[in-house]
Amino acid sequence: MTTRNDLYALIDELPDEQLEAARDHLMELAARPYDGMTSTPQWRTGEAKADREIATGQGTVFPDADALFAGFDIAEEAASKRVLPSPDEVEAAKTPAGAWTKAQLAAWGVPWPAPKGWKQRLAKEWKARPHSH
Repeated sequence: MTTRNDLYALIDELPDEQLEAARDHLMELAARPYDGMTSTPQWRTGEAKADREIATGQGTVFPDADALFAGFDIAEEAASKRVLPSPDEVEAAKTPAGAWTKAQLAAWGVPWPAPKGWKQRLAKEWKARPHSH
């Protein structure tokens, strides 16, 4: 863990021409409330993934916060109406080659290519959702 003394030592090593920029950066940090969530490895991994998606033209860009939240509502509603197959139905939907089509996976809300663990995730969602067995 970095201590104040560690930071003081770094400041002492800075060339005079960088002191002003260091002061400005520290003032900016001090003005922001600390959010432990955004400094976790999981958060940084998600941010890196989002940056890659943006760079490749994937994802959705929203013009403002209202549109973003409306997008959440639409996605949540679609997810609640999505037909979830039982584990038996997933197995029965295999093609003769022993796989699933892109269209079939899309109907179940599984992206293409299917990520590792998609069958387990569907089974977990199916078990958690109220339905008649």
